[in-house]
Parts: sequence; structure tokens; C-alpha cells
Amino acid sequence: MSHLLKNFKSLIFHDRKRPIPAFSNHILYIHNQKYLLCHALVPDIPEMLALRQQVAPAEIAWNFSVFEAEVKNTQQKLYLLLRFQDRLVAFIGAEFYLHKAEIHVTNLAVAKEFQRQGLATNLLASLEELGRQNNYRTISLEVRKSNLIAQRLYIKFGFLVIGTLKSYYQSNQEDAVVMKYLVKRKTKG
Repeated sequence: MSHLLKNFKSLIFHDRKRPIPAFSNHILYIHNQKYLLCHALVPDIPEMLALRQQVAPAEIAWNFSVFEAEVKNTQQKLYLLLRFQDRLVAFIGAEFYLHKAEIHVTNLAVAKEFQRQGLATNLLASLEELGRQNNYRTISLEVRKSNLIAQRLYIKFGFLVIGTLKSYYQSNQEDAVVMKYLVKRKTKG
């Protein structure tokens, strides 16, 4: 095998096996309220399912087995929980595509009584910071065409609409709006 081809294959396959960026659990203050931002673990899945059911009851694709596979796949995926007084109030899941320098949001849920308080924005900002520190260029996601509130949140954060996926959601064949965000680089100064 030629040296060039060997290096190319090594680069591609090494990147796929490289773990996701390091993340340390920490305290986050949002509107003077103290939250714990932490890694999701398998024992957290029942709470995650309950929260997901509260905010997206029609979405049947996410069950315990799916979440378990996601949470355990620490080579490519990261699930972060936001806890308030030890209660799960929000979470975000993401897949890291090293070869595209892209983070893809797979899941974002905020408890109804905690919505519109900046939690989703802070979760996205935490993901953006991980991306910035590790040279990821974009964050992508899909959102239901009917979920105008979420679309407005993403647009306010800086996401752009880049397309539509027809009949993307299994539960009702609803279209998905595809959005992308360009990770901002820190300016020196």
C-alpha cells in the first residue's frame, strides 16, 4: 500500500475512533438560578424518557433501547443534562462528525415549566463552546416544520434554514426543517 494511501486511511479511520471532546460537569447560572450541567448516564434514561414524553408525546422513535445506545456511544455522541435542585429539567444530545467538523443535535428537550427561561439557549451555547474548543465548524439539526417556537429559538441563536426533509418524522410523516449554525471563532484581543 502506498504511503499516501496508508496515511489517508489512517486519518479517516483514526478520526472515527477518536473520542468526542472532553466535557466536565459544572455549575451553570441562568437568570440567577443554579443548575448542574452534567453527562447523561444509563440510570438517567427513565427521567430523559419522561421528559421527552412530556414535550414530544407523539414521537415514538425514542425508547429506552435507543437512548441507551446513544448514551453508551461515547466515541461519537454526547448527552448533557441540565438539573435544577436534582431534577432533570432539560437535556441535549449530539453526534460529533469529525470528518465533517460538524456537531449534529439529535435531541433537545426542556420541561414545559422551564421553557422560555434560556435553558435551551444555554445548552446550545455549551455545545458551541465544545465545538469551538475542538475546531468543529458547524452545528446542524432537524426540527418539525410545525414547531415554529423551536425554529424561532434556533434562528435567534444564529441557525439558518438550509433545506427540508420530506416526511422525515415517522409518527405522522411530517416534514423536517434542516438548520445549520456556523460555530463562531473566538476573536483575539
